[in-house]
Amino acid sequence: MIPDPYNETPLEYVLTEHIAQMVGIVSHDMLEVFLEVPEIQNDIAQIIKQQLPELEELDEITNSVEIFLLGLDQTGLEQMAKVVCILTQAQAIKSSLRGDYLRRVSDYCGSRDVVKYCFDKTVPSISTMNSFEELENDALDHYTLYLKACLLGLLPHSYVSHFTSRFPASTLKIDTLDSWDATDKDNFRALIEIAIAISPNLAKNHA
Repeated sequence: MIPDPYNETPLEYVLTEHIAQMVGIVSHDMLEVFLEVPEIQNDIAQIIKQQLPELEELDEITNSVEIFLLGLDQTGLEQMAKVVCILTQAQAIKSSLRGDYLRRVSDYCGSRDVVKYCFDKTVPSISTMNSFEELENDALDHYTLYLKACLLGLLPHSYVSHFTSRFPASTLKIDTLDSWDATDKDNFRALIEIAIAISPNLAKNHA
């Protein structure tokens, strides 16, 4: 099922900065006062619901990845991007015999299980993602930021506005994945499914 509060209660998840823009109130202090008045609060909620797209139906089986992503908070989204980032570098990880490097990679994604999976299993690859022999933190951060945008690009169109309104606008970018072929998109979904299965930290930041 789609996690609450996507269906009926936008004021529970839309950030004040987005509410202010939607209702045309410049002063955030004034908006906070209005939101304390039940009658005005209801009016504001109706305005927001009118501006957000109507949500399409998602199938719990075929759209399981999207539904999981929609339940992530900001920390969970970042964590998901980090785990997927490491999975895309499975070949580089397999080729490394340096313990300090592998520990750093484990620390980065928050799970030794992710690194172990890279050694033990065949990990799907994405042709648009480069593989490096040595991943420095700057490269990891760059790829994580890119993959976070890709995660948002995987969401159904009608859900993007709902989802991104939960986070500061400055922290999110969206990659539409238009340049990816069908195989890369399928492999990306497979990487997300692997991340969900092997990274227990993700469940802690999920609705």
